This record gives sequence, C-alpha cells and structure tokens, in this order.
Amino acid sequence: ESMGLQAPPQLPDVFAPDSAGFFLYRDFIESGLLESSYGSGTLDYYDQTNSPLEGNYAIRWDGPGQYSSIGFAFRQTRDLSVLRAQGYGVGFWVKGNSPGASFDIRFIDTKTGANDLPWRMRFTVSETQAPWDGRWRHIHVPLTAFQEHGAWDNGWFNPQGKFDWKSIARFEIVAEHGGLESARFSFDQIQISLPQAVAVRQPSPTL
Repeated sequence: ESMGLQAPPQLPDVFAPDSAGFFLYRDFIESGLLESSYGSGTLDYYDQTNSPLEGNYAIRWDGPGQYSSIGFAFRQTRDLSVLRAQGYGVGFWVKGNSPGASFDIRFIDTKTGANDLPWRMRFTVSETQAPWDGRWRHIHVPLTAFQEHGAWDNGWFNPQGKFDWKSIARFEIVAEHGGLESARFSFDQIQISLPQAVAVRQPSPTL
C-alpha cells in the first residue's frame, strides 16, 4: 500500500471439467502433477540413453516386478467426463524389447470418505496395439475403451460400477499381469488428446 500498489482481487478456486487435452509427460512430469511411482526395477524420468522421441529425455522403465508402476498424481482432482464424451483418449509413444509383454494403463478416482474406495479404470496394452521391436510406436486409447477393474484399499474389492470420471486422482502405467524383469520400456509424449494421424517413427532399434 505504501508503494501505491493494489493487489488483484482474490477469486475462489472453481472446480470445472477439463475442456481441452493436456500433457502428463513431455521431457519431464508436467505442471500440476506429482510423481507417485512404486515397486521394483529401474525407473528414470530423464533418460537419454535410448534416443528420446522428442526433446532431451524420455521415461525408461527396466525390469519392473509385478504391480510396479509409473505414477502421476494430480495435485488437483481432474474431471475428465466431458473429454471422455468428446472422444478424447490417452496418447503416448512407447518402445519395448520384450515380445509378449503387456502392461496396464489406468486411472484411479478419489477416495472421498470412509465409505468410498479408490476405484480403477484400466486398459491393457500389449502387442495387439504395437510390436515390441525396439522402435517407437504410437498408441492412442479412447477413454471410452477403459474398463472398470475394481479397487485396492487394504484388500481387494471387485468392480461395483462406482468409478467416477468426474473425480480423477491418478494416472498409472502398471506391470499388472506379472513381473517384467527381463523387459525394458521407454515412454514419451504422454497426453490426454483427441485421436490424430501420427507417423510411425522408424529409427534403428536401440533397446
């Protein structure tokens, strides 16, 4: 006040559905996210050894044991219901070196109270979507293709149709179906986006 300055008016924080796509990883974990990985194996968010697709870095995930995950926790709960209705999905680039391997990508909603659970919605990525031949491959999974999986909260709970797209807490990449101790994966340009024509990158395999 003594300098003659005026502070801008303080506005309440308004929670609204997302109306446009956004990145989760692009050389680094994007603003508004917290790293929330867990499990075994080697996880490097700033890998330069396997020829990042874009920029300087990619995510490298070597030898994860079963249930290990690459985790992105939203600082603020996200409402993806409108984007889901408009045809958005999870798009990312991946390359792997282990034919036959698979992993889940999943969203986890918020646990709002003692009578609620952190419900999961998942999609299993395998060589049905892309060959693991050491080359960068683009994958896009519509949000409508995800299926409810259940919840873990000091015990397993089967799906009950209670997953809430209006209250998303985390996104994860998970070695759900078994240990991947002999596998190596790299990920880059992870985002929530509309489907689009993407050229397949064909550099020499480096994995």
